[in-house]
Amino acid sequence: MGYGVSEVKGEELSKAPTTDVTNALAGRLAGVQVSGAGGGFAGSNITIRGFSTFTGSNQPLYVVDGIPLDNSGGSNSVNTGVVNSSRISDINPQDIESISVLKGAAATVLYGSRAASGVILITTKKAKKGSRNQISFGTNTAVGVISRMPEFQNEYSQGSNGVYNNSVTGSWGERIVGQTVTNWFGEQEQLKAYPNNIKDLLRHSINTVNDISFSGSSDKFDYRVSYGYTMETGLLPNNKLSRNNISANVSTQLTDKFKIGTSFSYVNNNSKRTQGGNQGANPL
Repeated sequence: MGYGVSEVKGEELSKAPTTDVTNALAGRLAGVQVSGAGGGFAGSNITIRGFSTFTGSNQPLYVVDGIPLDNSGGSNSVNTGVVNSSRISDINPQDIESISVLKGAAATVLYGSRAASGVILITTKKAKKGSRNQISFGTNTAVGVISRMPEFQNEYSQGSNGVYNNSVTGSWGERIVGQTVTNWFGEQEQLKAYPNNIKDLLRHSINTVNDISFSGSSDKFDYRVSYGYTMETGLLPNNKLSRNNISANVSTQLTDKFKIGTSFSYVNNNSKRTQGGNQGANPL
């Protein structure tokens, strides 16, 4: 077949909530590769059936309830500045009814050249026909820890070619034996190693997702209003993301052949994050 269609239900996404909905697709669909998954602090790239262009974007087109959304991230280099996430991270995963992935040009012909790398269709939740007025509440908290630490040498000091130098970022200086040296601030100090300096710097990350929704339906009218709050902290101190989502889906059946509906969403996404690189040096 020249095309394929895969689907992920909203129930599967709610079992293990993520800050960025793109990370929720990792390992769930054949032919869909998610790289750079880093929670809500870093953009994740999705590639469907491999690369389709050398010079253009290989990112799929996102369509939410029939409306195409911009999936372009920031232009910051990974060596300087922070890594900007795409606007798809503004979507509350708890508001998603289903995600359909269209693979191949034959399946994406309706969306034109923008869909050359595939289409990800997102359908948000609406009140089910005939359902009573109800309130739904959900909460989830996850804790992230460092799985392993690299081994660092603590025998040689800052410097190069076996000579101590307080302005060099490498650790190729003289052997540490407790001698007195002049540090970066021009002060005299005893030279010693700090074997746990990076381990003591890193923290546990916390990801909390809370949402509440009100929905109901009658013969000619249905509605769903929801509010979601997401908070995530990074492994590095002073990294924090907070997001507020308010959305509403309302529709009414005016006649047997005419139905009108509207959807509204408000997103406030705020984050503080460290730089993704340090001019090629160790960012820690």
